[in-house]
Amino acid sequence: MEDKDELMRYPKEDLVAFVRLASRLFMAMDGFWFIAAKEKLGYEVALELDRRAWEMYFPYEAKKLKSVFGIEDGIYGAVRGFKHSMRLLCLDCRLTEIDNDRAVLTIHNCHIRRAMERDGTPLTCQHVGNVVLTLFSRIFDDELEGEILVDDTEEDVSCRWVIRRRAKK
Repeated sequence: MEDKDELMRYPKEDLVAFVRLASRLFMAMDGFWFIAAKEKLGYEVALELDRRAWEMYFPYEAKKLKSVFGIEDGIYGAVRGFKHSMRLLCLDCRLTEIDNDRAVLTIHNCHIRRAMERDGTPLTCQHVGNVVLTLFSRIFDDELEGEILVDDTEEDVSCRWVIRRRAKK
């Protein structure tokens, strides 16, 4: 590449579109990898490998985002981190609730879920997501945990990502 700052020449709108495209391509690669692993090794092994890869990736991503963007600690920082995540940038994700102990990110019309349903693949969201949400969140606060709730109650809502402070024992 001639000019390492090629992206600096583009208007902001084009850069945002590029980042969203990169996020979609990132998730497509994850999907293609999962399909290839499933074909070669079977669904259960592919699911465990997928979960392990996300277990390694999500805390790594959270640390990098926190450092590069100067994201604060706490639940507000975790939410801000998720909003910068390559995993979420391609989704219609809306913050629908937040306070010092709980936040809810609502995913609308998830193209990943639609693709899995179309292909007859069981949803992997909770199996993988419940673990990685907690790992990501704990980079911002050791007391946070996460859970993905699949939602069929509203037509355009696919799931809710709940981040909450662990109950005191």
